[in-house]
Order: sequence, then C-alpha cells, then structure tokens
Amino acid sequence: MNEEEINRLAGLAKNGTREEQDEAWRELVPEIKVLAYYAADKLGTLPRAIGGLIDEAPSIVFERLDRYDEGRPFRRWAFAVLRNWMIDENRKRRRKRKYEIPNDLVEDFPEISRGFEPRPYENLPDLDRPFSDADLTQLEKDHTAQARVIGLTIVNLWKNVPSERWQAWLAETDLPHDFPPQEMEQYDEYGERIERLAEMLHVSEQSLRML
Repeated sequence: MNEEEINRLAGLAKNGTREEQDEAWRELVPEIKVLAYYAADKLGTLPRAIGGLIDEAPSIVFERLDRYDEGRPFRRWAFAVLRNWMIDENRKRRRKRKYEIPNDLVEDFPEISRGFEPRPYENLPDLDRPFSDADLTQLEKDHTAQARVIGLTIVNLWKNVPSERWQAWLAETDLPHDFPPQEMEQYDEYGERIERLAEMLHVSEQSLRML
C-alpha cells in the first residue's frame, strides 16, 4: 500500500463516518503490525517478545489516533508512537524484572536464581548507559538542537548525554540553561512527560509528538 493510500485511510479512520472508520481501520491494522515489527526489530527485541508487542500495537496507535496530524505521513507518525511506547514498556519491565523473576523462567533456567536477571529485551542497547560519541554525533546529524533536547526529554533519556554536551546543545536553543526542570524526573509515563512539557513550553502536545 502506497503512502498516499495509507494517509487517506488514516484520515478516514480519524474523521470518517462510523462505517468508514471501521473499514479504514481494518485495512490499517496489518500496516501497523508491520511498523510494530520494524520498531521492535530496530530496538533489538527478542523474537519471543515481538509477537506480544505486535498484537498490542494496533490498540496503542488507535488510542492515540485523535492526536494524529493529517498533514504528516501516517507511517512516520505511527512508527514514532510505537517506538516510544516500546521504550516505555522496556523501562517498566526492567523495573519489574529487577524484583520479580517469573517461576517458569526459574524452572527452565535454574542459574537465574543464582544471580542472573532475565531481560525482556536482551539485545536492546542499555538505555541507562551514557551515549557514546558516535550516538551523540548521529543525534546531531539527524536533529536540530531544539529537537534533540526536547526529544530526549520526552523519552526520558536526557541524562544519557554528558552534561557538557547537553549544555552546549541548550546554548543553541531558546530553552533555559537548567532544562529540563528537576520535576520531570517524577514522570515515568511518556504521556505524562508530553503533557507537562506542552504546558511548560506553551505548545500543543501534538507538536511535541511530531518531533
């Protein structure tokens, strides 16, 4: 399905009649599942975990469809939604797995009980480590300073940037030197961070989701 047709269906799924919405959504679901597969694969998700994420992906996109800007390519928007959702899911699972080890895993792999911690996204780069110089250079190549700073705050990864580099980026923006404020650390959910940043920056949530 080409980009134009995908965008047309997304517009109907959002603003069409009930029948048009239902029909458009049925056609979009397979496309969304493909996007979910690519997003999960890009994040290094283990094959055993991909199936569950793909099954849940259409409902995640549907829940956020009212925020979709029809002037933007749907595939790009949906991919960003799914990627950010998967990052948040990974963080939640990591926190949970830190204290809970599923019984079936302990039975199948007794060595886990001797200090090994199961990770749902085993091949995912450690999101809690500082970014490498290559990571930072790629971010600078792909995004403006404003988009880098706000985008990393939205996905809760700003602390992965060395403070000197972060301050240099901030100097290229119109944001305060102490951005993001310390209060952002209390928001665990992607949606909460979006909402608070939109309020703080006096912009729409939709504009932030398009970064």
